[in-house]
Amino acid sequence: MGCIKSKKKNIEKSLLANIQPSFVFKSVSDNYAPYLWCQLFKQNLIQVSYSADKMAKEDLIEKCREYYRGNDQESASINEFERTYESSKALEWYTKNTFLYKIINESLRSKNDIDALYTFRYYISDLCTCLLDQYRKEANNNGVITVYRGVRLADNEILKMQHSVGKVISINGFVSTSRDRNVAEMFAGNVEHESVMYEIALNVRSLILADISSLSQFIDEQEVLLDIGSIFLVVEVSYQQIWTIKLKSTKKKTKLAIEYIKSNRKLMTESQSVLIGRYFAEMGEYYKSIRYLHNLLNRSNSTTDLGDIYLNLGRAYGFYRDYQNAFKYFQLAYKIQVAEGTDPLVLATILSNMGAVHYDDNRALLYHSEALRLGRPTNDVHPSTGTALYNIGNIYFKRQKYSKALDYYRKSLKISKKNFPKFHPTIAIIYEHIGNVYRAREAYRTAVRYYITALKMYEKILPANHLLIRKVKFSIARSKRRE
Repeated sequence: MGCIKSKKKNIEKSLLANIQPSFVFKSVSDNYAPYLWCQLFKQNLIQVSYSADKMAKEDLIEKCREYYRGNDQESASINEFERTYESSKALEWYTKNTFLYKIINESLRSKNDIDALYTFRYYISDLCTCLLDQYRKEANNNGVITVYRGVRLADNEILKMQHSVGKVISINGFVSTSRDRNVAEMFAGNVEHESVMYEIALNVRSLILADISSLSQFIDEQEVLLDIGSIFLVVEVSYQQIWTIKLKSTKKKTKLAIEYIKSNRKLMTESQSVLIGRYFAEMGEYYKSIRYLHNLLNRSNSTTDLGDIYLNLGRAYGFYRDYQNAFKYFQLAYKIQVAEGTDPLVLATILSNMGAVHYDDNRALLYHSEALRLGRPTNDVHPSTGTALYNIGNIYFKRQKYSKALDYYRKSLKISKKNFPKFHPTIAIIYEHIGNVYRAREAYRTAVRYYITALKMYEKILPANHLLIRKVKFSIARSKRRE
């Protein structure tokens, strides 16, 4: 009995003892967008090494010092990390009973998990990479293993899990589990919250995980670390002395994310660091995008990156409806790309963006026509051609030439469907604008049909509070009132 108490006392110092009572999972079945964007940012982190990025390190250190201000013990650990940290030791640092795993997981479990991924990119990039390396070393271990995680959950959080049976959920951060149920049970109870045991069946081929007990200060834990963004099917929620929630790893719901990531790799020519700014803008976080890209601009010494930064600043300002600044940065991007002898398709993209934000329709039409001229001899179905056709459709719509507008929108839609995954904002926007044409013609029922198609796509891939979602919902309501 004394041995058990001693073992518990030692393990209570470990990371498993510091489980937050907050809800760890998000529903992928009900709300796919957060999972998708988390995967996009995670892929970006894996492909970029931030170990030499002074700004990334400063962001992490500053955030940690702010969070632990007045805590001498953690401040000492932060100083040690600043002096001695090496990328290859990311897993060892995670297993320590120090500031890193606490603040990172608490931040990732918040509503601002994308912000957390970026703020802690210096370390998370290394942790994802080291976890993947360790997983590959253990790749010969096929089959299914069962791990456990003991937590304390409030009643409403248990209710959420009961309602999630049969649904797919994703981990909202890195999650430590144990092969030993007895270890996990030590952390599954107190007087304020319900005792809960997660029993997780892991197919080692369906997700990234690693047995890191040999790297831990607490070997008795038999710790298995699960990667951020791992997804599971909720099999069962039952009660017998304590709550047991059974999960199993799955590849369901990953197809769209994989397609989206592949599409990005194929179509986006920007460096990984510039892509972060683009992602912020596409999520509707326009101010974050502008701020990030300006910071990147101040420390970039790459001419290629400079052109991409200007282009994405133009896009972000355009979304922000600051068309004067948008046009200015598109012009700067165009000048750099011309000087570099860039692919005509890139120039076509910039020209079409310039036309989209120009106040003079006639001048805008010239930019779009030039974009078509540059794009078509090289590739008649390139996204830049689809963008130019869509923008020309917008001009004719403003001129109330609805038949012409519809013709250009449909041509754009045909090209976009060849370039993008089934659910993509580019395709959804075209459906929405086709709806606008029918609404202008007072064909409200048809307009609503196109709006609903657009809305379903938006809701699949965009954050719930995105401007595009709010806008198309308003259009649906307005059209239904006129039916």
